[in-house]
Amino acid sequence: MHLVKLFSCLALTLFALEASAETGGSPWMYSVNDWVKQKQVGNSDYLGYTGKTTGVLIGIDKFCRGDELGFGLGATQTRNIEYTNRDFNNRIFRYHALVYGKHNWECHNYLKWLLSASYNETAADIPIFINRDEVMVATKYHGYTVATNLERGKGYHFLDHYVITPRTYLQYVHLDQPTYKLINNNSAWRLDNLTKNYLTIGIGANLNWPTDAWRCVGMRELRIAFTYDAVSNTDVTNANYVATQYGLLPACAAKRYAFITGASFTYVLFKCLDLSLSYDFTIRSKFTDNIIVAKLKYSLY
Repeated sequence: MHLVKLFSCLALTLFALEASAETGGSPWMYSVNDWVKQKQVGNSDYLGYTGKTTGVLIGIDKFCRGDELGFGLGATQTRNIEYTNRDFNNRIFRYHALVYGKHNWECHNYLKWLLSASYNETAADIPIFINRDEVMVATKYHGYTVATNLERGKGYHFLDHYVITPRTYLQYVHLDQPTYKLINNNSAWRLDNLTKNYLTIGIGANLNWPTDAWRCVGMRELRIAFTYDAVSNTDVTNANYVATQYGLLPACAAKRYAFITGASFTYVLFKCLDLSLSYDFTIRSKFTDNIIVAKLKYSLY
């Protein structure tokens, strides 16, 4: 199975390179690593989890008259250690697809949009205690996630080389988990379908400026944002993500308010090849998330 997934990723990479050559687009590829921790919220029965996600996405950017259009494909894998029961682990493998764009107006005004979807395969080993006896059950099921994101911003130049960009954004996420069974050697438990919807609004700002440090030419960026889940299901059971052209966004958490900060460094390695390194940190009450992304982009123009 792992070889099939590896060859699938290689085939997607070759497809992206061939398509970019035919369309004049700019192919990109990024690797992502994420660490998330959810603590117990209040006196609830849900005790939280820790999770680690790794993955690779590839895609193509196409520019036309100053506007941007692109798509991406990839896969990520998450392993969660749940605190509800001892030795409760689940593994989630996701196939991602995304389409995105950016429209630019005069005076550095812009609108970004994103449509993202994933098909999720989950396998879990769950110990259940019945009359002080431990019964180990297992389950496998699939689900899906669909999301959309809109971002509006305007850049302001100052001190010749600096640009500050106030921005607002709106994000909607729909998660669907079908009916499934917990099975052991003697019996089975049926769990009903679970559907979650999240609507998040956010406000923030980016600061960009050029760099020639360490004999590298490129750009630096600092960013902060505050978000609020206007619509939220608070019973978090595992780590869920929305794939974008820049990295992963947490889809949900147990508290509505969040503070996000991050930094990026983009360097020109060769005439047409850029390397971007970025780090983002999200904090909510009893929840933290750390995401590191390394991205290569080859420009054909």
